[in-house]
Amino acid sequence: MGERLSNAKYVSFSGNKLTGPIPTSLCQENNPMMNLDLSNNTLSGTIPAQFGNCKSLLSLNLGVNRFMGVLPDTLWEAINLGSLQLNDNQFEGFFPDFIEGLKELEFLNLGSNKMEGKILEVVGNLSKHHILVLKSNYFNGSIPKTITQLKNLQFMDLSQNQIVGSIPLQLSGFPALLQKQIKGYLLGYIIELMYLSFELEMVSKGSELLFSTVHSYNTKLDLSENHLEGEIPKEIGNLQGLYMLNLKFILLQGQKLHCKSYT
Repeated sequence: MGERLSNAKYVSFSGNKLTGPIPTSLCQENNPMMNLDLSNNTLSGTIPAQFGNCKSLLSLNLGVNRFMGVLPDTLWEAINLGSLQLNDNQFEGFFPDFIEGLKELEFLNLGSNKMEGKILEVVGNLSKHHILVLKSNYFNGSIPKTITQLKNLQFMDLSQNQIVGSIPLQLSGFPALLQKQIKGYLLGYIIELMYLSFELEMVSKGSELLFSTVHSYNTKLDLSENHLEGEIPKEIGNLQGLYMLNLKFILLQGQKLHCKSYT
């Protein structure tokens, strides 16, 4: 399969009955592929180190398969990656430090795997990041304060982990959540999200999307089912652009939040 697709730019085999490992020939050197979607199959094995050869790759979706093992460090060589979806597999190991080199990354989904350890401070270097999903793993330690450097963050799900400590006060200062926006620019490639019981599809590189839809239905901070404790920063109530805040099943205290605009 890999050799026959050596010149293809957009490849999708999502939702089929593919089995077995990914052919190493799929990402040969100087491969022009920009989008690869193998999600919702029963593929297995590990991610080939050769994926680093795909320098043109903008979007990689391997979600909902049976992949396992540690994420290869060579992924940092795919420096143009804007979307990396590896959710609902059996990946192990620690939070990948190679993401520091993925300066174009806007969407990272490592949810529902078997990853562990601390969420690294390097996550704060993803200056273009909009969506961060790390839910349902074994991540521990505290929420890194550098996470508040993600000025474009609109959706963060850290639920169902083993995160400890308090909620950083700085979480109340995400610029993209402080106020409602009428319109703006969001992710520059096809992304499918199944959160909040609906599917939101964002398409077309550089196209203008109405944030009346995006902000109203797709802004979220989810820290639920962790080991956080302490007080809820009252300033979180100032996030007028936030649609969903989930803090259930964690040992928090404090006054009732006065939320100006959760619509």
